[in-house]
Amino acid sequence: MAQSAFNKPSFIYKPDLILLNIKMPEMDGYEVCKRLKANEQTFDIPVIFLSVFNDNISKINAFAVGGAAYIVLPFLIEELLASVKNHIVLKRLQEENIQLRQINETKSKLFGVLAQNFKNQVMGILTAVELLEKLAKEGIFNKT
Repeated sequence: MAQSAFNKPSFIYKPDLILLNIKMPEMDGYEVCKRLKANEQTFDIPVIFLSVFNDNISKINAFAVGGAAYIVLPFLIEELLASVKNHIVLKRLQEENIQLRQINETKSKLFGVLAQNFKNQVMGILTAVELLEKLAKEGIFNKT
């Protein structure tokens, strides 16, 4: 079952967060998380590990493969809800930050183009003024 989920070329619905157990029949949670983090469609989905294992090695392994949090079973529902809420908010803020950077880059490019166009127009006007001054000194405008 876990293996077949990775054979699909794309996802119809991309979850905001994944709750993942370490101990599963076909593939352990560490391997699932590694594959999620290696996939360009799922690398940014926060993974919260839920496990009965309370040892440091299990926790370290979970974070090493890209886990965002580790909650030991049995858990307090408030603990789980707080962790889920925090990681969803963090993910949305990161997405907004990416969008703001893209908007800022576009704005900078636009201002660069506008500044160059303005500079070119000002240079054209200055050149025309210099030419008119030169022609005026030569008396070209005084001839009738």
